[in-house]
This record gives sequence, C-alpha cells and structure tokens, in this order.
Amino acid sequence: MCIALFVSLAVLHDPAIAADGGWEYQPYRVLTIIALDLPGGLDESLRQFLPPYLQHRAEAALAPLWLFDIRIATGSEAAFVRRSLSVEDNTKPCAELTADHDKVLLLEVETAGSSFQLTAREYDTYVERWSPPIVRSCSQLSNLPEQLFALANRASAPLAQFELDANQAITLIPRGFALLHKSDEPNWAKPGEVFLPLLRHTARNG
Repeated sequence: MCIALFVSLAVLHDPAIAADGGWEYQPYRVLTIIALDLPGGLDESLRQFLPPYLQHRAEAALAPLWLFDIRIATGSEAAFVRRSLSVEDNTKPCAELTADHDKVLLLEVETAGSSFQLTAREYDTYVERWSPPIVRSCSQLSNLPEQLFALANRASAPLAQFELDANQAITLIPRGFALLHKSDEPNWAKPGEVFLPLLRHTARNG
C-alpha cells in the first residue's frame, strides 16, 4: 500500500532554511547507520562490503540531491539502532547524530531462519519525526546488498514546502529541486503517492 511504503512530508517555509542558497538548492545530508546481527564469518564479510556498496549506489543513483554518510554500528550505537527500529520507540536521536545531518537512516540486517530480515527507519531532523519501520525479507545473500539499498531509498522520504494561492490551489515545492535535471523531475513524486502535511514551528511567534 503506497501510504505505508512511501510518505512524503510537506512543511511550511522556514526563513532559517535559506542558508546555503535556499530551500531549492539544499541537498539532503543523510547519516546511515547499519546494525548487523549475523553469524561471525558473514558478519565480517558484510561489515566490509556493505558500506562502500551502498555509498557507490547512492552516489550513482541519488546524488546530488541525496548525500549519504554510511557506517556500521558498533557497541552502544548498535543497541541504539535496534531499539530505535521498534515502532514503540520514538525517542529523538542524540544531538551528536543530528547536528550535521538532515536525516538519520537506520538499517538492520539479521538472520531469520534460512533467509534475512531487512529493516529500515528514518528520523527527519527538520520535522523531528520518526517514520514507521519498514521490514523486508531477503532469501538470497547475493541479492541482499541491492535489496538493502532499495529499502534505504524507500525509507528516505523527501520534503516539500507547500504554498496556497488565491484560488486555494496547493503547490508543492520539493527541497533541492534546483539540483535535479529536467529528466529527474517526474521521479520526485508519482500519481497515487500520499503526502503528510506537517506544521513546523520555527520561532517563538510561530
């Protein structure tokens, strides 16, 4: 169902967003943290392989609009990822994770019988909101990296400002749209996709 899998967020204009050239020139800076729960040899192999693979795929398919910083979670950070992937946990990430990033994208790969379970969840620092977790099953190890990239892409919801004209028609202005080529524009949103309107208070006067 489209609403569960891909929800774009619409936000009101914020004067603070004008830094770095304005809303339409701002890419998304995404911190991606991957937690692995796999047998030893496989864990070590994917620990080495997944970050550069996902980085390459993101740069090839999503740049310049989406800029990903990808790493494997270790120690307490791995516990944070697993805890935050629960739909019941909506605690904000610490400032250390959100200070220089527009989104924190959490991914987990774990064994589930003879297959793998992939989970993704996004925290958007601008609207201060967790997305619902998305879970996928992967039956073949050879398909796992690409399926994890597809899941990460699906979980990363774009933002748009909305403007209301005199005729009460709403126009959506996607973030970073000036960075896209003409051929990319139809891919930003498709017929049938659902947008979630949010009001973002940015100053004391609202």
